[in-house]
Amino acid sequence: PAAFYAEQVVGAKQETGITWAEQLWGRELSF
Repeated sequence: PAAFYAEQVVGAKQETGITWAEQLWGRELSF
């Protein structure tokens, strides 16, 4: 679900500053 990815993205931003998380958002959610 989107909520799951949202939490992963938030965690990724704090740790890596957005990398693979953005990739996942583009692929899985593809807005």
